[in-house]
Amino acid sequence: MEQITLNKISAYELFASNDDRGFGSVIGYYKSSTIAGIDKKGKGYYGSDGEVKPVELYTDGKSLYQLQLVADGFTDEQREYKKEVMEKLKSKLSKDEIDFLGLS
Repeated sequence: MEQITLNKISAYELFASNDDRGFGSVIGYYKSSTIAGIDKKGKGYYGSDGEVKPVELYTDGKSLYQLQLVADGFTDEQREYKKEVMEKLKSKLSKDEIDFLGLS
C-alpha cells in the first residue's frame, strides 16, 4: 500500500449556482479570500455573484484533496459483527424469549 503525506491547509471555495434552487458547481479553490471575492463577481445564476466559503483542504505540495467520511466501516465486517452479537444475545435467552422477540 502506497503512503502519501498530506498537510492540512485553509482555503476558500468559490461556488456558483446555475439555477434559482441553488444547484451549481465549484469554480475553484483559492489561497486568498480577496482574490476569490473578486472572481465571484457575475459567476452565479443570471449574473449574480458566486459564493465564497472557507474550507479545510489537504495538500501533498501539488494537488488539493478534500477528506470525506464515506462509511463507518466495511459493510461485510459490520454484517459479520452484527451476526456475532445476535448469536451471543440468543445464547443468553430462552427459546420462548427468542420467539417472543422474533429473533428465531
